[in-house]
Amino acid sequence: MSSTKEILHFKRDSIIFKEGDKADCMYKVKYGFVEIYLNYKEKNQKLLTRIGHDEFFGEMALLDDTVRSATAVSADSTTQLIAYSKEDLLKGSDESTSVRSDLLRQMSDHLVRLTDTYMDVCKTIAYYKASEEVGKSIDIDLQKAIDMYSAMFITY
Repeated sequence: MSSTKEILHFKRDSIIFKEGDKADCMYKVKYGFVEIYLNYKEKNQKLLTRIGHDEFFGEMALLDDTVRSATAVSADSTTQLIAYSKEDLLKGSDESTSVRSDLLRQMSDHLVRLTDTYMDVCKTIAYYKASEEVGKSIDIDLQKAIDMYSAMFITY
């Protein structure tokens, strides 16, 4: 998709938006990478994800009119982003239709991955509970799964 929008440039470690900020736009990565953090630069900082070329971020707060749920930081020396306002998305132009289509496809992909992870976590809990009920110690693969999913949650 081509855009006539202005390209925004960010140097490495530049904050694009902060957790708690009001959302006025969402972004698409044209070049570089963006990292999304909870509690950025605090003791319990947690990297949630890394966003790359042609991926959107910042859409949640924009679409539901809430504040940013995390902090976005440029992770590349020359990150380039395209910003889209809510009005940009609501226009009837071919470009806005393409952006909406791309955004929905990405959100669907994320939902599929999130559902897969959720099901894996449910299975891990079920295996753990079954082992616990019969008094069997958990095997190494189950312990690795427990450790991995615990690390995703723990922010201290």
